[in-house]
Amino acid sequence: TILGTVSDYAPAVRETEVLTEYVRQALKRTITRKWSDGGQIRVITLDSEVERLIANSITKNEQGTYLSLDPQMTQKIVTKILDSIKKVKDVISTPIILTSPVIRVYFSKMLEQFYPGAVVLSFNELNSDVQIQAVANITLD
Repeated sequence: TILGTVSDYAPAVRETEVLTEYVRQALKRTITRKWSDGGQIRVITLDSEVERLIANSITKNEQGTYLSLDPQMTQKIVTKILDSIKKVKDVISTPIILTSPVIRVYFSKMLEQFYPGAVVLSFNELNSDVQIQAVANITLD
């Protein structure tokens, strides 16, 4: 599956992050099996406003594509995530944050600096038959 996906998309996709996302989507059965329990996955979600803010902060130039989120806003989002992780630690042993595929890789890199143990998945990496249970939602309020 990995080699097939790479050979399908590599001619048209030059950015390794984007190619990695295609591979992860192709591995959705494996990813779903790893992180779900009894056909259900418990996650922390991002409010649409947070998703939009992050998506609008993705910058592309000749050096590549990266997240250029304001440091104060980054700290605000990370603080809210860390607070949510503490609140739900009895419900989910491994924090899983579910995002849109557009921001997953950039959000994951940002969060990794503050909380290396968190798992960041996108909706496209989960089988459609898995039941998603949001145990927390990150907002800017």
